[in-house]
Amino acid sequence: SFSRQEIGGSIGGPIARDDLFFFFALERFRERQNVPVSQAAAVQIPLIPGSEFVSEIPTPYNDTLLTARVDHNLTDRQSMFYRFAYQKNNSPNDQVANPATTDLTGGNTDDNELYSFVANHTWTLSATKLNQFSFHFQDFSNAILGVTTEPQLQFPGGITIGANTNVPQATEERKFQFRDDFSWKAGDHDM
Repeated sequence: SFSRQEIGGSIGGPIARDDLFFFFALERFRERQNVPVSQAAAVQIPLIPGSEFVSEIPTPYNDTLLTARVDHNLTDRQSMFYRFAYQKNNSPNDQVANPATTDLTGGNTDDNELYSFVANHTWTLSATKLNQFSFHFQDFSNAILGVTTEPQLQFPGGITIGANTNVPQATEERKFQFRDDFSWKAGDHDM
């Protein structure tokens, strides 16, 4: 069976009239479905000692997204904004083929987490000069792990039990970015 739910909302408005504003959004995505085990595997896997046979392998997916932002007018010529974003998702057994030719030991975990922060300062120096400075930080973590450390056993017809050969996988990234843009309009030309 298949089911999907998506829910979310956002809110925003002034904190201090004409000077400070906020925005906040939250989303949640939840999906449930199963991958059927092939007919050939359904006949063979229960005969294998130690196997964990099921007729369908669950492949749920969960995703949470959050964004928060504050805009601040410092003066009539300077403004700043700050933005924080977060995402976390997981999708167990997403490495299992469809139809499945394995038991539950051929599954995997899949967890991702992302944090992001941006601060931006905009300064109108004159009618022809503008400076924008921004700082961005991002932290990303991904882990796709097996649900067992037992070796993978292969049988005729492509039937397998044990650790999924696509795992483990992992990514860790941390980024810092500084950027300054200066714009100057002279006559009919931009620099």
